[in-house]
Formats: sequence, structure tokens, C-alpha cells
Amino acid sequence: MVRMTPELISRSAQFTNCLGDRELDLRGNQISLIENLATSNDLFDVLDISGNSIAILGNMPYLRRLKTILAGLNKITRVGNGFAKAVPNLESLVLSGNQIHSLESLSDLFNLKKLERLTLVDNPVTKEGHYRQYIIKMIPSLRVLDYKKIKMEEREHANALFSGEDGQLLEKKLGKANVREFIPGNLGDTPAHKPTPEQIAAVKRKIQNAKSVEEISQLERVRISTSPHSLSASHTGLHSLRANHCSRKFSTASRS
Repeated sequence: MVRMTPELISRSAQFTNCLGDRELDLRGNQISLIENLATSNDLFDVLDISGNSIAILGNMPYLRRLKTILAGLNKITRVGNGFAKAVPNLESLVLSGNQIHSLESLSDLFNLKKLERLTLVDNPVTKEGHYRQYIIKMIPSLRVLDYKKIKMEEREHANALFSGEDGQLLEKKLGKANVREFIPGNLGDTPAHKPTPEQIAAVKRKIQNAKSVEEISQLERVRISTSPHSLSASHTGLHSLRANHCSRKFSTASRS
């Protein structure tokens, strides 16, 4: 495993993406633990830690500027306590292809007041009953969940489902179900996470249906794995779509 040292952070790619956001790229380094991010001096809007071996999304310093975290294809089992306080302005979080089994493991996300986009596809937790309604209820600021826009009818249904005595009991039951405790020292006990054929096909479908450069950027990170060539054809399509969206954006801006 590789440590997230100040040296690794300083020599990793740092750039302004086509949305004008400053991005720190730490993907695909086999990092097992988030640490030393204070050395980034809170200079970034986007943090890309996808395709590593991170088990807990936590141990973050206070990063007021950070708006987006891309953490797909790790070994994340839970969000650490205090995560929301460390990144109070987080708007977008990608946790696709991890090992999150319970809604309770996500409870610190419910303290994020500005989170608008959350992606949890290819996590066992998405198979929990009332999963989508529960997340919508617990994060009122959320606008998009798993690449699907939250409709007003969905929000009203979620609020109704968890209202009253029976609804409160259901909410409490879901929040405490199937918690899998993280055991220190077991970071390297499982093999590197690789995408299944179903995951690859799902990403390809999302690429074809992508309608915004932000979604394209997120999908670009989802393809990262220990077998990068498995999505090589999609990689070319992503760059083409991304360039096209950026071109249209700048063309529109120049005319206005």
C-alpha cells in the first residue's frame, strides 16, 4: 500500500479543469488511508481519490473550499465521524463501486447542508429497502441521487413515508440495520477492487446518455480501476464528449 504523504500530494497532478475548478488528482495510487491533506493548503475545489484502496472516507482536515470529492472504486465501508464538519461546503460526492453495506455507515453525510449530488451505485447499500427514499429524506439539499434527478413527487413521498409514529420507527430501523464494523489492520485483506462486466456495461450506458460536462467528469473517474484497459474504448468516448461540452460552453460564453 502507498501512503498519502506530503511528497505524493505535492507531485500529483494539480490543474484547472474545464469547469474552471482547481483539481487535485490522487487517483490510482493504491492509497489505503486519507492523511496529510492539510498540506494542500485548501487550494482545491475538486479532490480525486478514486481507484485506490481507501477503507474509510474520513481523517480530513478542514477544507472550506472543497466542493467535489471523487472516491469511486475504493474499499470504502463507511463515512468517518466528523467528515461533514471537515468539508462543510461539499456539493458533489461520488462513492460508486465501494463496499458500503448500511445506511448507518453514511450517517455523517446527513450533516452536509450543501450536498446536491450523491452517487452510490454499485454499493450493497443500494439494495436496501427504501434506500432511495431514506437518502432523499435525510439529505434535504440533495438534487441528484445516483445520476437521477430527484423529483418533487419523490421528495413528498419520502417525507410522507417517514412521517408519523410508524414512519419514525421505520427511519430508526433503517438507520441501524446491517452495520458492518471496520476492523483496523484489515485494509489489505481483500484483493484490489476490479469492475465487474455488469459495472463496465453500466458505465458505458451512462456515458452514452451523459448530458452535462459535470456528469462526464464523474463518469471519467468511475472508469478508473486496477484494469484500466477494460474501459479503454469508453475512455476515448468520454474525452470526445467532454471536449464537445467544453467547446459548447466556451462558445456560448464568447457570444454572450
